[in-house]
Amino acid sequence: MILDVKCEGTRHLPTRLINLYNQVELGEEHGYTTDQLANTTLHPGTPTIITGDWNLHHNNWDSSIERESTLASTQEVVNWLDGQGFSLCSERDVHTRSGSSCQDLHHTPENSGMGPTQ
Repeated sequence: MILDVKCEGTRHLPTRLINLYNQVELGEEHGYTTDQLANTTLHPGTPTIITGDWNLHHNNWDSSIERESTLASTQEVVNWLDGQGFSLCSERDVHTRSGSSCQDLHHTPENSGMGPTQ
């Protein structure tokens, strides 16, 4: 889901919220939701937050994952996020569901001021 949020009466640009649940689409030609995201070009002037249940395993957010075992498709998504200037706002190794090996992830542009306050 993509939603543009704007406060009426202000001259600020809307903030684009992209919320995704990474699952296989109907039909193999569409692939995973994150595959579609990695083929998306975002407007650099639009403040954007990408969040959701990514169902991806990577050392950037889970230190128990060996970098060498990262799936190529997961690394492509991480590379796309880096290339678009996004940074991870979720705390590393803090799982959002009990008993889960994955966490919900939140990414914002590095220079947005919306990132972690550590």
